[in-house]
Order: sequence, then structure tokens, then C-alpha cells
Amino acid sequence: MLDVAVVGKANIDYLVRGPRLPVPGQSVNGDVFQEAAGGKGANQAVGAARLGARVSLVARVGRDARGDAVLAALRDEGVGTRQVTRDPEEPTGIALCQVGASGEKQILSAAGANARLTAAFVRDAADVLRSARVVLCQLGVPLEAVMEAVRIGRAAGARVVLDPGPPAPLPDELIACLDLIRPNTSEAQVLTGIRVCDRDSARAAGRELLRRGARAAAVQAGEHGSRRPCWERRHPCPSATQSSPCSDNRRLLSASLSSWSRTLRPSRCGATMSGCARWSLGSDCARRWRFPAPCGSWPQPGCARGTRTRAKRRSA
Repeated sequence: MLDVAVVGKANIDYLVRGPRLPVPGQSVNGDVFQEAAGGKGANQAVGAARLGARVSLVARVGRDARGDAVLAALRDEGVGTRQVTRDPEEPTGIALCQVGASGEKQILSAAGANARLTAAFVRDAADVLRSARVVLCQLGVPLEAVMEAVRIGRAAGARVVLDPGPPAPLPDELIACLDLIRPNTSEAQVLTGIRVCDRDSARAAGRELLRRGARAAAVQAGEHGSRRPCWERRHPCPSATQSSPCSDNRRLLSASLSSWSRTLRPSRCGATMSGCARWSLGSDCARRWRFPAPCGSWPQPGCARGTRTRAKRRSA
């Protein structure tokens, strides 16, 4: 039995962090360069694994050195890679990431093998999805693959979660199958037509997603309001007052899924999320995975209360 099965992107990221983001036509000298395994799906799988969850990733990489690096990094983090397939023609996806001093970022990516993750490959991973308590999907892979993963997870009784990035319109039939959807401001606007700039507009967007059938929605409130997501739900969910202050709340999602997958009461999930909010934003969190803080880097294993370290999990 798995705690979390993730269906999503796996990339190599090339990151430059500098004092600010360049405007079109402008060059800005950066301070830090990093090349590391990343991709939203892989990042969230690693985040949940570092919190002690049993995690497997369904993804597609190329038969190249970048694909080798992604697989090695995932295995080193304790993420199951049996369903990470290799594409013989397309290269492993890449992302060119720019991060300003205040944490704002912009990303230009080439999907590569991520675009070749079809519904057929997801069906081949059906046993993994059926064995998971939580199925987490993103939109960095073809929509047909996402819908197939949601269908399989839903039929198996798993809790189904969607992180709807990059932004794209979604059919009501997909949203109605979700136990939780967690858009940021730009994703919420594409999904609902509501410009999210503060907590009130975030709650309005959340209510619209509930109207379309989602059981719960956590919408980032925007830089002019709060970076904590606003929760709207049909059933109990962790409180918004216990959410993470990090730039895009990916660590919050991993923490809540890790807790949720263990069928804890919502009040207990909140304790894990509070631990998530206390994670360090220093460079010691960066390690080899994803970007340097404060842009989505993951915590050291075992730093949230009540979680087992990776070493303890492997020896258990």
C-alpha cells in the first residue's frame, strides 16, 4: 500500500537567482546558478517522501543523461520509480527558471518526454494508482493522462488531488472528480474567470470551483493579500490559518497530502501543516533538489513534527 501516487512532470531545472527578474529585452546579472532534478510532479513526490510517506511517481523521461540524473535523484530520495518510463525519441524535459530576490519567479520550459506520457502509460501504472491512498496530479503532462489517472484513482477509492499548473481550462467532469484542487492566482483566474488579488477574491474563486463540483479548494490569495491559501470545502479540511508562507505553497501540499494519506483527522493534518510553515527558508534546505530557497526548495527529512526520517523509513 502506498501513501501517495504522483502523476506529473519530471525535469532537469536550470536556475538562475538574481536581485530581480529581467523585463523583456533586458539582461540582469544573477547571483546563483543551479542545475538540479525538478519538475512539479517530481518535486511534490520528493516533498511527501521526505515527510515519511511511501510515494511512487508516474512520469516519463528521455533515454539521455538528464533522464539518468532524474531517476538517480528520485531513488536517492526514496521515491518509487518503477512507473517512470523512458522515451526513446524525446529528450528529458527541461525548465529555465529565473528567481528574483523576493521569491518571484518566471519559468520557460520544454516538455520533452513529459508530453509523451499518454493515457496508455497511465493505465500501465494502474496497480500503483489503485494501491495509493492519495493520487496527486498536475497539468504538466497531457490532459488525457491526468483524466485517466483521476478516473483510476477515483474508482479505487483514493483521494484525488489536482495541482492545476501550468494554467489551463478544465472540463467540469474532471473538476467534479477532485477531492481537492489547489490553484495559485493565475491558475485560479484561468479556471474561474475571477482575478485573484486578495483573500476575498480567492474565496470567491474557491466557491466557484466548489460550484463546479470540487469537494475542496485551496486558492492562493495573491501577493497583494496573503500568500497563504484560502480554503473552501464541502467537507472538513485543514485550516487556512495553518498554511505555509513559502512562495508557492508546494511544501504545504506535500505536507497535507502526507498527513491526509495516513487517514488522520483534519485537526491532526493541521499540526503537520503548522510544521510545514516552520520549515527553514535558508540555503541548507536546497541540497541537490530543486531551486535554492525561497523558491520551492524542500525541507530536510524529518523536520516536521511526528514524521519519520528517510533513514528510519528505509530501515523499518
